[in-house]
Amino acid sequence: MLQISTGGRAGAAYEQRCDRLRLKPEMASLTTGSVNFPDSVYENSPGLIEALATCLDRVLGK
Repeated sequence: MLQISTGGRAGAAYEQRCDRLRLKPEMASLTTGSVNFPDSVYENSPGLIEALATCLDRVLGK
């Protein structure tokens, strides 16, 4: 089973995060919020979450 993350903690742009889905995984994850770390913030804006959800649906939707 192939599982892909649309995460971008390493600073990946939207295009990179969506492009991973071209591998057609059986599962994919989508973080639907931001996460605070001691020295940084992993930010997922509402617009980015919506765009990634649309990409997931377009590429993997059935």
